[in-house]
Amino acid sequence: MANAEGASRKLRLRLPDIGQLLDGRYQIEQKVAGGTYGIVYHATDTTTGERVAVKCLLPSAATSMAVVRRFEREILVIKDLTHPNLISIFGHGLSTDGCLYYVMEYLDGEDLGGRIRRGVLSPRGAGLVAVQVLLALEEAHNHDIVHRDLKPENIYLQEVEDGRIRVRVLDFGIAKVVGERGESMERLTLNNEACGTPTYMAPEQISGEAVGPWTDLYALALITVEMMTGEVVVRGRSFIETLRLQMSVEVAMPESIKGTAFAYVLSHALEKKTKDRYQAARHMREDLVSALKDMSN
Repeated sequence: MANAEGASRKLRLRLPDIGQLLDGRYQIEQKVAGGTYGIVYHATDTTTGERVAVKCLLPSAATSMAVVRRFEREILVIKDLTHPNLISIFGHGLSTDGCLYYVMEYLDGEDLGGRIRRGVLSPRGAGLVAVQVLLALEEAHNHDIVHRDLKPENIYLQEVEDGRIRVRVLDFGIAKVVGERGESMERLTLNNEACGTPTYMAPEQISGEAVGPWTDLYALALITVEMMTGEVVVRGRSFIETLRLQMSVEVAMPESIKGTAFAYVLSHALEKKTKDRYQAARHMREDLVSALKDMSN
């Protein structure tokens, strides 16, 4: 992979133009998503004829080396993970005209945040989404990778054959490889902000304690409750108040699942102390599958 940090000092990074043939291979067709640090385009791989998605680093964001490292990290993390509930990277690089990018499979669907805004999910529907997320997390955790920023916008719902929904976990930009050493151990943060999104951040991320699989499971439990209620579960009137609530508030279970095994699974994942939580995605998934079977009986 091109050394993006060094290259960003020598080149003025840019975004591709619509209609451009990026690196002589990827025909850029339209912008489909954008954020603070990157833009995603739909494109066609002219070598294979397949539709793909191309994510490019915003030039304005590349002025921060932390952001460039974050983008590089996302590439390194995703390309080594292979699972149907994750995405595949087909290529990456720094184009001759200064576009830092990677190419991933094209997804047709919507993110979970959009789905929740359209209406709440049934307990069974929410549980089935959570089970697929747990399968993706198992794969990542088995490679010692903790996502650290799981939220509805990073979970994608793709309709496949027979009308079934296939769930994909996206955006490993601030993922942490457990047990890293040296310079790579540096927290990939911006402006000294904590890693993660406050409304889904586990207490240990706030206090600076060790993160692990249990960190992602805490976030997933919050998301699962949100799927059933339509409301963000922990949100204060300010950034600081939200962090304080994450450290102290006990999350109430939705009325639809109170007293069920499903509620127990979520409450267990939401314990404030990491030692009291599920320690592995597989254990939470097994209990959740069992709870869903109980609900259908």
